[in-house]
Amino acid sequence: MAGRNRIGIAALNASGSCFKDGILRPPGLRCATVLRTVTVGATVLVAFLAPASRPFAAAGEAVAAGGVEKASALERAAAPGGAGADGSAAGGAPAPKGGSEWPRYRGSNGDAVVEDAGIVPADLAAGFRKLWSVPLPDEPSADTGPSYARYNTYSGPIVAGGRVYAPSKVGKNDVLSCLDAATGKLIWRHEFEVPVLKKEYGTGMRATPCVHGDYVYILSYWGHLSCLRREDGSLAWRRNLVEEYKGKLPPFGASASPVVLDGKLIVLPGGPGAAVAALDPATGRELWKSGDGEPAYATPEAATVCGVRQILAFIAPGLVAFDAATGRELWRYDYPEDWRKNIAAPIIVGDIVYIANRTLGVTALRISFDGNAWGVSKLWTSRKEKMHFASPVIGDGCIFYHDGKRSIRCLDLSSGSLLWAEPDLGSQWAGMVRLGRFHLLAATDDGHINLLEVSRNACRRIVRFQAFGTAFVQPAVAGGRLYVQDFKE
Repeated sequence: MAGRNRIGIAALNASGSCFKDGILRPPGLRCATVLRTVTVGATVLVAFLAPASRPFAAAGEAVAAGGVEKASALERAAAPGGAGADGSAAGGAPAPKGGSEWPRYRGSNGDAVVEDAGIVPADLAAGFRKLWSVPLPDEPSADTGPSYARYNTYSGPIVAGGRVYAPSKVGKNDVLSCLDAATGKLIWRHEFEVPVLKKEYGTGMRATPCVHGDYVYILSYWGHLSCLRREDGSLAWRRNLVEEYKGKLPPFGASASPVVLDGKLIVLPGGPGAAVAALDPATGRELWKSGDGEPAYATPEAATVCGVRQILAFIAPGLVAFDAATGRELWRYDYPEDWRKNIAAPIIVGDIVYIANRTLGVTALRISFDGNAWGVSKLWTSRKEKMHFASPVIGDGCIFYHDGKRSIRCLDLSSGSLLWAEPDLGSQWAGMVRLGRFHLLAATDDGHINLLEVSRNACRRIVRFQAFGTAFVQPAVAGGRLYVQDFKE
């Protein structure tokens, strides 16, 4: 058929597999339905490995003039689970050492920071070598608008327990593929039928999956929350959040990723009295629900602010904080975006919260509590500094972020003043990852990866390479490997 590729599932698992109850089972008789017709623009998952690495500067370690890390003579092979600095995850549990996992949106801590990724090459000219590349079952949307609106799945991969979980969509079905992280070999695949209506930008998953304990969680465009068993991809439970909570979908579908924070699965149904809900991760049973307001697109985060553990979630009108244990609303701050698209994740540093969108720019808020009442005061706002799709990262007293014009910019955390801006290094659509103290991996929507050495004074591009075709998703870094998922290789 012209313009189409026939991709066999057996190509992902050489020993042959077949479907049963929505799951692609490991080796057995090949099924008659093993071949699917998928367009040339099918999603591709690619893994890269740096040939060697150098240690990152630890906290307090001497750095070169200008704040950029000194090169080290010590080299070691990049290996999964390499030694790294201890960290504390947003939910209070220790983060995996050595950047060995990326179990949720923006990594273990939800901040897109890997303290020791084992991925900065010592021989920078060698760049990164491709380990494997696997086509996923996917097809474009029926949208006839601009090219970037013709894709279906805008969700990225996660990595946990030596496996990669990658979303895609075929026909009426949302698809989650579980692959071996080292080889790309298919372990299982789960398919779930969801409504198919012509929608702008397609109706594939926007939310990034989340792994916690024995389960992996996925959220459909339409608000179907599924809990799958990690062992074989079988369904543990499923809930329709929009239907059950009488919620309202954002204009471009449910996008806030499900995430387990403080032992609770946090989701944004957006219904009356249920702007945010906390569920039992094992059963899906509701633990609490709270607040009013339509959901936005940003993934909620947990933090201890003024000594109180809380969940911070964007709704369409602004940011709201809830007591993590009870769900009681603590405070809120109006921060509307013209198209109800609060997308960038909030950044929490102590009692200061940094928020941003494309309409109001970047704002720093100081949160206070006098024992009776909560207060929110604005420290500074920089309306010229716009953020849209990709979330920022922080480091060296700075906020690093993509603007809407393919530049990467650096703001001072304390004042909001612009420290520097470098063109043609990033994209408002694709994400970035901070490696150690002074390196950024910045993806562009045309498939390039830029490895940057940064400080509050300067930005230097170390290497740039074509990693994939087209993508608007967050890259993942785990076990010394970089994983990217694209629309076409």
